[in-house]
Amino acid sequence: MQQMRIMEILRYGCSLGMLTWNTILDIRNRKISLPVTGGGIALGLLMNCLERQITWEDLLGLMVFAVFGGLSLLTHQAVGFGDAITVLAVCVILGGKRGLSVILCGLMLAGIYAIYLLVCRHHKKNEELPFLPFLLMGDVLMMAISFRMYI
Repeated sequence: MQQMRIMEILRYGCSLGMLTWNTILDIRNRKISLPVTGGGIALGLLMNCLERQITWEDLLGLMVFAVFGGLSLLTHQAVGFGDAITVLAVCVILGGKRGLSVILCGLMLAGIYAIYLLVCRHHKKNEELPFLPFLLMGDVLMMAISFRMYI
């Protein structure tokens, strides 16, 4: 139990660090750091190998990456390919189910904010909205919910 909690803290810490760095870059430059994201993927794979075997659940990350990557290609980068790579990293680091929870939470937060911008601020519907800040908020929210279960 204690070792499992330590690995979970390491996983969330790794994803939090990677997402924070990439969120700053995404807001400032509309780019992500491939070395930081690739390092997150490598650390996630290492943690998966040390903690347990790679299971079917881990393939969820590849499926979500394929969806985001496909959206990136179909929309001519309206959904950035960097978002797809970061989504893959989150799923590899946290595992399939937890990663998918973070992504869905981030998508819901982004959707709520987009509706707010459209209705209250009268923004145009094709205006750019960086996704990584919402992914970071989803990560923090899921981390808080996860660690709340231990208290």
